[in-house]
Amino acid sequence: MVAGSVAVLLGLLAVVGGITLLTWQASQREDGYVTTPTWEVDTPGYAAVTDELVLRGEWLDEGLGDVRLRAVGHGGEIFLGVASAQDAAAYLDGVAREMRGNAFVDSELGGGAPAVPPADTDIWIASATGSGPVRLDLEPEPGSYVVVVMAADGGAGVHASVDAGATLPWLGVAAAVALVSGFVLLGGGLAAVVLAVRAASRVGRRQPVAGP
Repeated sequence: MVAGSVAVLLGLLAVVGGITLLTWQASQREDGYVTTPTWEVDTPGYAAVTDELVLRGEWLDEGLGDVRLRAVGHGGEIFLGVASAQDAAAYLDGVAREMRGNAFVDSELGGGAPAVPPADTDIWIASATGSGPVRLDLEPEPGSYVVVVMAADGGAGVHASVDAGATLPWLGVAAAVALVSGFVLLGGGLAAVVLAVRAASRVGRRQPVAGP
């Protein structure tokens, strides 16, 4: 009976986990992409830069799937680019900018203007310019990257709304596996509990009644 009870508990946890995963991805998906919260860029500096994103391993296609970046400028044309962390650091060395950390906390770094507007340097793996929505579609590759948002002319003051999305093809599979496993554990656990209760009941009925 103990094993059956444990199986029921694990089954319930798996079913709840699967349902939670399905609900979460449904609430976050947009056009097939699981989308991050919007990053509201509002800096008096010359650029807004994400923290370094390190991608490793052969799981990238199955793990991230297709990646999408979007930005909408507020008050003028913006530049949206992806570069290696090393190249971006060299281009933005000494440039006043906003940095977004892993905990979604923004910090301002002092400095001056960039040497050239962003479109005039060849460091970008992918880039786009416009007032928005500006969009980049990417296939993840191993490496260390940052996303950079700037005014198209390289001027001071960057105001934009930015988000990222990935198709995350494993999410649906993980949710399905959790649900199937949960229902199997639930069924097996309940059956084990019922059989154990019936067996205990038969043993109780067979016990001899003590005489006076």
